[in-house]
Amino acid sequence: MFKYIALILIVIGIYIGVQYKDEITGVVGNDRMESIQEQVNDTIENGKEALSDTIDEIKK
Repeated sequence: MFKYIALILIVIGIYIGVQYKDEITGVVGNDRMESIQEQVNDTIENGKEALSDTIDEIKK
């Protein structure tokens, strides 16, 4: 019985998340998520460049 109640609650939660995604992201602050993603991308790019430079130095 409790398994069914838990399953129903999960399904309702997923339904609400899908139906009201825009409102939820607006309340939570989508701008913060975008800025974090940009910072991660910048860090990855800087890491790639540093690794490439290091490999080039080792090859010489």
